[in-house]
Amino acid sequence: MTGRPLAGRARRAAPRALDVALVLAAAALYLAWVSHGDLTGTLPGGSTVAYAVLGGLVAALAVARLAATGALARLRVAARADPAPWLLATIVLAALALRLAPLAPPAAPDLARERAALAATQHILTTGDFTPPTFAVPSLLLYLQTAAGSAAFLLGVSAGRWQEVGALHPADLAASARLLNALLGALTVALVYVAGRRLYGRRAGLLAALLLAVSPLAWLAARAATGDALATLAGIAAFLVGVGSRESAVGSTGFRRPPRSTTARPVLPSAVCRPPSAVLLGVAAGVRPALALLAVPLLIVALTRRPRPPAWGWGLLAGGMVVGYLIAVPYALAGLPGWLDAGAAAAREYDLRVAPGTLGLLVRQIPAALLLLARQDPLTALVGGAGALLALARRGRPDLLLLAFLVPSGALLLLHRDLLAWQFAPYVPFLALLGGTALDAGWTLLAGGMRPRRTRPARRPAGATATRS
Repeated sequence: MTGRPLAGRARRAAPRALDVALVLAAAALYLAWVSHGDLTGTLPGGSTVAYAVLGGLVAALAVARLAATGALARLRVAARADPAPWLLATIVLAALALRLAPLAPPAAPDLARERAALAATQHILTTGDFTPPTFAVPSLLLYLQTAAGSAAFLLGVSAGRWQEVGALHPADLAASARLLNALLGALTVALVYVAGRRLYGRRAGLLAALLLAVSPLAWLAARAATGDALATLAGIAAFLVGVGSRESAVGSTGFRRPPRSTTARPVLPSAVCRPPSAVLLGVAAGVRPALALLAVPLLIVALTRRPRPPAWGWGLLAGGMVVGYLIAVPYALAGLPGWLDAGAAAAREYDLRVAPGTLGLLVRQIPAALLLLARQDPLTALVGGAGALLALARRGRPDLLLLAFLVPSGALLLLHRDLLAWQFAPYVPFLALLGGTALDAGWTLLAGGMRPRRTRPARRPAGATATRS
């Protein structure tokens, strides 16, 4: 009879021992970090190997602690019941790892834009003057990089790297800014899944998130400390809140959750012309002015609502956009001359003249843009193009909303005097959504062709009698 109490005590003592070991391992990792290499420099492999060993030990003890409490078993049961969240978590973690991995250095134009952004961030961080020194870089990006740089500075102080904030150089902020961009890129992958799930179904959302996770253009957008990753996130967030709420699924939902009805019933979002969608649209326009074209699908949804928004709803929409823009660029009015100069410099990058040669320029730029996109991101270009053709053929409400943004924004993109790869970054999530629905349609078609057909026995004619041999 004494065996059971002893076994119960052992089971209760195991988590406590793991807790103690986990705290000791975390404390050893912290001491190794703040010792400036004095405690780990004499070990074989130096500080790098010591950090890797101690970090792996902390991770292993954390997993063992979860297993001891039965959390891993519960997670395993939940994953079998609904694998979609775990597949999404795997995709997001893989996307984060790809964006943090030093697969290749940023290109020279991206490095030049990164240096401009980091110099402006260093000015704000060391002077405390939040008036942006330049409007050529999104102000919201500078403030986010300032927050990340502040955390990096305090962490560096604990390691003895700096003594005061004035010792920071722009290059010292590159690591924290790139980590910020990687996190923004991973969050964008998650939002693409949410948008794809609401528009086309869970499987299409997962496939779209996977496309974006492995997209080279999305990786380049998050690799350098520029505003491309923030513009990508702001664009898909504004689209999701504005026109992606509660759309009916066109494809298969998959993963053991059948649709409630076999008839597709388009349900218009209830958040149109409400402050969140308008504010996010304004933020997106403040980060990248070309994203103001997201207002086109938003207006389409608003005009096709039943009942239509009241007259004051349009004023609320415009006011929300202005508020969102001022959130992204709060000193647009106080620094009006600099803001106008930055806008003029951005406008000079386009050929916006109303002239007979404008249409010819658009036609000539189409092959160059397609070739650049195919060379930089062949998978997204191929599958996204197939999804666009499918959307044109199907003409469902989600398809038309995506095309209502991509067509005018693509025309504006073609008016660039010099096409560069980073200019495509904000549109990659939307191409991934189209690619996800194309892959989902192919998946459904392939699964239907591989499923064996059941043959029913031929009906016996009325009045016929069976004959015995």
